[in-house]
Amino acid sequence: MPEQILQVSDLTIRFGGLVAVDGVSFSVPQGGITGLIGPNGAGKTTIFNAVTGFLAPTGGRILFAGQDVTRRKPHELAALGLARTFQHTSLFPDLTVRQNVWTAMHLALPETFWQVLATPPRRHPDGEQRVQEILDLLELAERADQAASSLPYGEQRKLEIALALAVKPRLLLLDEPAAGMNPEEAQRLTETIQQLRRLGLTILLVEHNMRLVMGVCDYIHVIEHGRKIAEGAPSQVAHDPKVIEVYLGRRGTNA
Repeated sequence: MPEQILQVSDLTIRFGGLVAVDGVSFSVPQGGITGLIGPNGAGKTTIFNAVTGFLAPTGGRILFAGQDVTRRKPHELAALGLARTFQHTSLFPDLTVRQNVWTAMHLALPETFWQVLATPPRRHPDGEQRVQEILDLLELAERADQAASSLPYGEQRKLEIALALAVKPRLLLLDEPAAGMNPEEAQRLTETIQQLRRLGLTILLVEHNMRLVMGVCDYIHVIEHGRKIAEGAPSQVAHDPKVIEVYLGRRGTNA
């Protein structure tokens, strides 16, 4: 069996009297793509926020690469190799595409964030090569000298993935990467994610586009009202009566 790079055990998150996540457990095997799906408000992004250090859980345990990281800060987790994207793009809009990726590499360089921002990439030839490789991988090389704000929405989403790749993640968490994309953009994103898997990257994916989920995930966990109600391979989940009733059947195949 592959190594479990992420193990979430009995995760519980309360906001006052509201239980947003209720004893959820799941794991993510090394080298695969794991999906976390469910209706709006199910608790998926709350789980993501806890796993990536943006939210302290009320209870439970989170292990990353064998280390207990339950209450580690986001920058500490990023330095360990856990990177994420967000539902809404979080780019530097006035910087170029290349500068955005270069700036995101600061965790892998000895300089501080502001020093990296002011440092010409040529002073770090290995870093410059890495930036170019990422731009090539995500088909953004032709846009390298354009301002991030000038990109079409689908390419802005891909640029956010590029920023996450710049920290050389061992685990990449993608939060609704296809949100707002048209079908053609979503198909290109599917191909990009499949390519990342071929390169050996481990991915945890939250996504409402079920065609994308079923097309890239090896294993899926289904959340409803903060609890896990099902798990399995895509074909199993798609035919699970509970999933059909509370999610797929109610929301349709592209929910």
